[in-house]
Amino acid sequence: MMPYPSLPGQTGKLDPAGLVRTLLYTTLFNTAIAVLLTVIGFGHSFRHTLLFSQCIGMTICLFVLAAWSAARTRGSGVRTALLGLALTLGALCGTALAAGLLGAPGDRAVGGGPHRLDSLRG
Repeated sequence: MMPYPSLPGQTGKLDPAGLVRTLLYTTLFNTAIAVLLTVIGFGHSFRHTLLFSQCIGMTICLFVLAAWSAARTRGSGVRTALLGLALTLGALCGTALAAGLLGAPGDRAVGGGPHRLDSLRG
């Protein structure tokens, strides 16, 4: 299995340039998701949806990178379990982070209610 993410010729360790590149691609992908969700009318506003997309996507990315690093030398079953756990926990933690930044529990942050970051309402 190919190591992810790494530069050609490396052994799977994430170097600083690879980390920056991964986070940049993740930011761009999260922004594209926010644009798509806004276009189809999901969420309060683009800024609100962008905050959720970035929090969820970045948290998943960081959890997956940590899981991949921890499971790099383990068998495929352990690696698969850790990556699945990282995806699940990353999504839950990212949602909680975004809701916390907006000052509302997850259901109120998606459905409306008072927000700490009023500038995100649009």
